Amino acid sequence: MKKLLIRLFIIAFLIGFGLNFTNVFNNSQATRELEIPPTTLINTQNQEIELTEELTPSSIILLFLPQSPSSQQQLKNLVEVSNTQDQTEVLAIALGDIKEDKLTKIKEKYELNYPLFIDSKARLATNLAIDTIPTLLAINSQGKIVYKKTGITNPNKLEKIITSLN
Repeated sequence: MKKLLIRLFIIAFLIGFGLNFTNVFNNSQATRELEIPPTTLINTQNQEIELTEELTPSSIILLFLPQSPSSQQQLKNLVEVSNTQDQTEVLAIALGDIKEDKLTKIKEKYELNYPLFIDSKARLATNLAIDTIPTLLAINSQGKIVYKKTGITNPNKLEKIITSLN
């Protein structure tokens, strides 16, 4: 069963990479401004929270898979940026049936200084038509998604994105 899951993950990763590669020129900016839909998530204390209540006037959301190397790199990149930004909320949302203790271990391992949540049914990704992981979303003060990027975003680019929100 474990080997099957690993194979499925590798296939999904390769498909996602292929989609990302073919859309490299079209996915740096959201083609239309969308709002974050109401979405119930689970935090690392196994409590339900409403995503829209966690957002500040400018927020960065990372949708990720804990076992993905590119997601792990993006989590680390966000730490660098979130240390220097007080006005922008950074949130990371793990997609799939992931246990809270696994997120707690990730948070400790990478010394993450921002909250992690679980979207066990990947409703947010489905509602926003996100099919490649990791995906970074920037939310402006009106609650609109003004930036959407798949793949790894380096810390310098993250700083620019956050600056444009404030």
